[in-house]
Amino acid sequence: MKNSGYLVLSSVLAIGLLTGCGNSGSTSSQPVQGETTPQTNTPQKNQPTVEQDVIKQMQDIASQAKEPVELITYLDKTIKSVKSETADRLFVILDDYYATHLIGLNESFSKLLAENNNAQKLYEIGFPVDVTKIQEEPLKKYVQDKLAGKLALTDNEGDLFWMVDYDALKQYSRYLTDDMKSYLELQWDEYNKPISRDGSLTISHQELGERIVKVEKYLTSYKNGIKKTDVRNLYQTYLQEYLSNYRYDAIDEKTMKLLPKVKKAYEQFIKTHSDTKTTSIIAEYLQIINQNKDVIYEHGKAGESIIGDAKPDISKFWGSLPQKVEQTFGA
Repeated sequence: MKNSGYLVLSSVLAIGLLTGCGNSGSTSSQPVQGETTPQTNTPQKNQPTVEQDVIKQMQDIASQAKEPVELITYLDKTIKSVKSETADRLFVILDDYYATHLIGLNESFSKLLAENNNAQKLYEIGFPVDVTKIQEEPLKKYVQDKLAGKLALTDNEGDLFWMVDYDALKQYSRYLTDDMKSYLELQWDEYNKPISRDGSLTISHQELGERIVKVEKYLTSYKNGIKKTDVRNLYQTYLQEYLSNYRYDAIDEKTMKLLPKVKKAYEQFIKTHSDTKTTSIIAEYLQIINQNKDVIYEHGKAGESIIGDAKPDISKFWGSLPQKVEQTFGA
């Protein structure tokens, strides 16, 4: 546990009052009848007020801030001096700010890119963007503010956009509780190596299975975790990608069967992670796959699509995944 670092009121010393009667030569001190001895103020008495005030100020900044750098500036000033639990709260306020403002920020960014050939200028500089190479001062200031707000510039299918730079945010990990450290690690995994891009998986089913195990570990280790809901949603996203969001690299389009390598990944998961809650879900699904002799989809209609609807019991299982996640890890 870190020391708070905040100044507290000095302790009040209890001073004994001389009694007005008794032997004149007596040197003993007694409290005046009816008075109580003053109690010593302790840091614990004042500490909650200081910590709560720090959180309140961060909340106030978040409610008015137009740029994430405003929150980062305050976070940098305070996070080293507060308890880990308070640092968690500050980080959550920042994380929630990103979640609620990033869409609007990118919408404004799209308009900016359409002006003065700004998109082309940034593409020519490359990624990660080197601010010193930006010639136009307004554009340079704009990019500097976003980078200072711990955002990273990236592209997807040719579109530039800002995303939370969890690589930069890892510097705050040492001030957080184990709960939030684990959450930050999960976010960093996805930031550093997203599971999908441009409509395709960027990692193997085996690697995705390991991601799922890591997310489950958070949910079982921190049942009342401060970010439990977000992590549970991440778990559901990963599980759906793993079990249902099949693409050309998972299905044999001639037979509509699950490719052997994908089925093998499921079987290996059950064998390797038999002690996880996820195993029971995968085992149930694998049983349905076997009943269908590995066929996942009907053939599509000629001239319309290659792949048709999923087999009825396969489709039913996929539809039940959100409920299974809730039953397994709670709402």
